[in-house]
Amino acid sequence: MAYASPSSLDVAVVGAGIAGLAAGIALKRAGHYSNVVIYERSLFKNEIGAAITPTPNANRILDRWGFDAKAYGETDKLQVRVVDAQSLDVDFQLGFTNVRDEYGHNFNAFNRVDLHRGLRELAEEVGVQVQLGKEVTDLVCDEGCLKSRDGSEAKHDLVVVADGLRSSLAKTVTGLDIKPQKLGKSVFRGLVPMRHLKKNPLIWQHFEGEVSGFYTCQHEGIMIMTYPCANDEIMNVAVFHTTRPGHEDDESWSSPATKFRDTISHYNNGRAILIGDAAHPFQPTHAQSGCSGIEDAASLTTIFRNISSTSIDIPERCQLYSDLRIPRDNTTQLYSNVMFYQIRAVFDGAKYKDTIREHYDGPLMPMNGRPWDRHHQQFWYPYDVDREAEKAIEWYEQHGGDGRRLPSGIVKHFY
Repeated sequence: MAYASPSSLDVAVVGAGIAGLAAGIALKRAGHYSNVVIYERSLFKNEIGAAITPTPNANRILDRWGFDAKAYGETDKLQVRVVDAQSLDVDFQLGFTNVRDEYGHNFNAFNRVDLHRGLRELAEEVGVQVQLGKEVTDLVCDEGCLKSRDGSEAKHDLVVVADGLRSSLAKTVTGLDIKPQKLGKSVFRGLVPMRHLKKNPLIWQHFEGEVSGFYTCQHEGIMIMTYPCANDEIMNVAVFHTTRPGHEDDESWSSPATKFRDTISHYNNGRAILIGDAAHPFQPTHAQSGCSGIEDAASLTTIFRNISSTSIDIPERCQLYSDLRIPRDNTTQLYSNVMFYQIRAVFDGAKYKDTIREHYDGPLMPMNGRPWDRHHQQFWYPYDVDREAEKAIEWYEQHGGDGRRLPSGIVKHFY
């Protein structure tokens, strides 16, 4: 078994998706880590994916890390247009030109493959090791011990589990059987070169002269969402529909059956924590899935600052991370479930509001608003996870212990 040097904090990240790569970068930024390794089961030989839309709360983090958004195809999102599915007349239009001035950063889109490539290159640039073809199969949380399919074992001071919605280790960390549940909806995703759309006048008339943004319609249980990415050179197209009989378990990238998962009460166990979709998978309603994973990761810079492998409070720092992130993540997860495709007959808004209050005691948004409306912008976009993590550390140093929970049992939020 391999052991870390006692003079350094040895960190393992399981999963090299967006959240996992972000965690590697964030932990290196803590200032004194000589070893951060990411174990990824795949070989990244056939990278695929659609687009992703970071909002200001994530973009300010990427900017602080020195991520060159322009170099990786950033495309600003400046409006949303909702059109009638029959006539294609615009029913609703909202501009996002206020976003940068009001919330301190922009709202943009990337081809997911480009964003992933950029984060991987940044992670390797700052010294993160990425080991491909390394599948972790077991974790001993109290010891930080990982076992891999190839028979090898390694012991780490901190383990960050970032292996996604179908995490093989989430149950080990939480003690809960939190399998994804079928929602009865699927999504077909595709990327179309803009040059092809420009050649079709019937299509291009709806985009010509318009600033880059979302164009969407919905009819009889089907919703179409489009927006440009990759320097406005590619149109991302997503078609959401009722899952066809016999396809409930499809897992292909282009037409997966959409699933949701219940919220959980904690992300930590011993020396292990969950981040990203392994902790809180969201539905694609508010552009917050990747953003929250980046927020989770960024908080680690502050939470695990100024400690070493000999520090006795690593498990306590893991608890603090969980206490910081649970209120915001669970609230976002529940809102995404409520609003998904506007099937509110399935999700009881009042019930979900009560569930949110089990985790979060701050201001709430309307349950039935549009995903981009001002209430939602004001909840997600101004949030600065670095600032909130600093508050959490200050509070921890003053109080610590069991006082991290309010008398009501609601996890304390630090904003």
